Amino acid sequence: MALLRFEDDFSSVLALQQELERTLRNPAFSMGFSGYGAYPPINVFDEKENAMIIAEVPGMDLKSFDISAQGHTLTIHSERKREEEGGDWIGYHRRERAFGEFSRSIQLPEEFEADKAEAKYGNGLLMIRVPSMPEVDIGEAGDSLKLWADMPDVSDKDLSVTLEHNILTIEGMVSTSMYEGLSPRYTEYNVGNHFRQFTLNETIDAGRIKASLRNGVLELDLPKVKKARLRKIEVRPAQGK
Repeated sequence: MALLRFEDDFSSVLALQQELERTLRNPAFSMGFSGYGAYPPINVFDEKENAMIIAEVPGMDLKSFDISAQGHTLTIHSERKREEEGGDWIGYHRRERAFGEFSRSIQLPEEFEADKAEAKYGNGLLMIRVPSMPEVDIGEAGDSLKLWADMPDVSDKDLSVTLEHNILTIEGMVSTSMYEGLSPRYTEYNVGNHFRQFTLNETIDAGRIKASLRNGVLELDLPKVKKARLRKIEVRPAQGK
C-alpha cells in the first residue's frame, strides 16, 4: 500500500513565524524605536527637567557619533568597527556582537527641545540629556510683542528673562522639595526647570520690557524700538555776498 505524506499547515505557519522572528532579531534589521534588532538599544528616562536617553553602544568614542535634531526627532548615527586582527588571525568560532553603520531616531514629546541636547560617553554608554521647554503663545499688540509662557511652580525670584543681540532667553528654576519622600504611583507631567530661547526679528527696546508672573503664567510685554520720525529739512537759497 502506498504511503501518503501528510503536511500539517500549522507546522508550516509555525516555521514561518520562527523564521520571521529570527530575521527581526538580526541587528542589521531595524523597525525603528521599538522593533527587534534596533541598534543601539536605548532606554529613555525622566530626569527632573530633562529627558535622559541612554544607549548601550560599547567600543566607541564620543567624537565618532553624529547626533542631530530635526523638530522633535533626535537621530544617532555612527559606525562601529571591529577590532583589528593580528597577522596570525585564523577566524571566528562565534560571532554575536553587532558591527557596522547604524542610525537610530527617537521621537520626543513636544515639551522637549531636541536641538538643545547634550551628550557624553563613557564605559560603553552614550548618555544624551534633552531639556524641556515651556509652552508659549506669541502675539502682537500695537507697537509691542506679547508673550505668554506656562511656567508652573516657578517663583519670581527663580525667574530670569534676558535679551541680548535679539536673542530672548527665559529660564525658570523649579524647587523639587515638595516631592521629596514621594514615590510616583501615577504621573502625567514632568517636574523640572524651564528653558526657552527665541530669536526676535523685530528690534526690541530692552529697557522697556515688562514681565509679570501670576498663577504659573509668565507674561512679557516687548516694546519695539521707536523709529525716528521723518524730519523735513528746509533748503534755503544761498545769500549773495
